[in-house]
Amino acid sequence: MPETGAFADYKKRIALLMKETLAAKECQPILFVGAGLSRRYFQAPDWHGALATALKAVDDGGPDYEYYAQISKNDAVKIGTSLIERIHAWAWGKGKKSFPQDLYNEKFSPDIFIKHLISDNLIKITPKISKLTDKKLREEIGLLRDIRPHAVITTNFDTFLEKIYDGYEPIIGQKVIKYNMNSFG
Repeated sequence: MPETGAFADYKKRIALLMKETLAAKECQPILFVGAGLSRRYFQAPDWHGALATALKAVDDGGPDYEYYAQISKNDAVKIGTSLIERIHAWAWGKGKKSFPQDLYNEKFSPDIFIKHLISDNLIKITPKISKLTDKKLREEIGLLRDIRPHAVITTNFDTFLEKIYDGYEPIIGQKVIKYNMNSFG
């Protein structure tokens, strides 16, 4: 059943405007993608879930995730900040075999170990596109691929975008910015 009403009209106008703009500018869009994409397609955890999973990997007998949630009033940034030191200490002790050896280098910040645990878990749970069972979701991914964006910018730790946009080169950090950030215009 086709959509009708003001929202359907709005969507048609925006789609037409986007097509006209892309044709006039003769370029492809740059996509800014957040964690909502991964949450939609494979129920990736939110920050609380990601932090809790990272903490579960630490077998040092310390407090559970709920302890940190309680003392920080459930503020994910404060929880993550509290976990950095604990995970860093564990990584340099009992957890040393859980990380690549090159992370034990002064060029890395102590938060590298919690980031590694979160990223490693997300990589493990990120499905192959062909393994998605929902036909509608696979069709949506096909439409995303068809956009053929100039670039995709994200803060996501998972590799789902690399699976959608096969052949794109991931650039981590601010290496993508090749101009003086102090200039304007």
